[in-house]
Amino acid sequence: MPPKPQEWGEFVRAFNDIARHRHRYEVFRDFVTLSALSVQNSMRNFMPADRYQALEGEYMATVKRYSKEESIEFAHLLGSVVNLLDAEPRDILGQLYMELDLGNTNTGQFFTPPEVSELMARVTYGDELKAITRPFIMLQEPACGAGGMI
Repeated sequence: MPPKPQEWGEFVRAFNDIARHRHRYEVFRDFVTLSALSVQNSMRNFMPADRYQALEGEYMATVKRYSKEESIEFAHLLGSVVNLLDAEPRDILGQLYMELDLGNTNTGQFFTPPEVSELMARVTYGDELKAITRPFIMLQEPACGAGGMI
C-alpha cells in the first residue's frame, strides 16, 4: 500500500480533536451525515423547497451539538476526503473508519482492504474483468457494507 497523503493525517488529527470528549462513532456518524446533507443541499435549485428545508433542518439539528470551531473542522474533514478521493478514487471512508478504530469486531464489522478485494476479483474472474464494458454493475446485496467485496 502506498504511503498515505498529508490529507490522511490531517483528517485523523482533526477527527481526534472533535472526538476528544465525545463517542468516536457518534462523531463519525455526524461527519458522514453533515457531509451528505451538505452535498445534497448544494443541489438546492433542483429540489422542492420543502425538501430543502427538511434537509437543512436535519443539518442544523446535527451541527448544533458541536461548537463553532468543531463545525468548521467538519468542513475541513470533508475537504480532506475530497482531496483523498481526487488523488485516488476508492473507499476512503471505510479505510478511515477502520483506522480510527470504529469497527466492532464483536458484531462482525470488518473493512476489507481494497487490495484484497481486487486480488480476490482477479483470482475469481481473471481476464473476464476486462470484458466489462459498463463502468458499474447494478445489484442488490443488503449485507454488503460499503460493497468492497462485491
